Amino acid sequence: MENVCKEKDDIIDDVTHRLHDVESRLFDVPTLQGIENLNLLINEMRKEINDKSDYINQLEKAKSDAQWYLGEHQHWLQDANTR
Repeated sequence: MENVCKEKDDIIDDVTHRLHDVESRLFDVPTLQGIENLNLLINEMRKEINDKSDYINQLEKAKSDAQWYLGEHQHWLQDANTR
C-alpha cells in the first residue's frame, strides 16, 4: 500500500512538473498582438531606412553638383589666368 501511495505521489509530482513546464513555455509563445506590434515596428524601421536612404541620395546629388560647379569654376579660373 505504501508503494502504491509513493508511486501515486511520484506520478502527481511528474504531472505537476510537466504542467509548470508547459505553463512557463506558454508565456514564451508570442501573442498575436505582440506579433502585430513587432510587424508595426519593422515597418516603421523600414520606412526610416528608406527615408534615410533618400536623404543620402539627396546629399550625394548635392555633393556631385558641388563638385561639378567647382570643376567649372576651376576651368573658368584657368581660362582667365591664361589670358
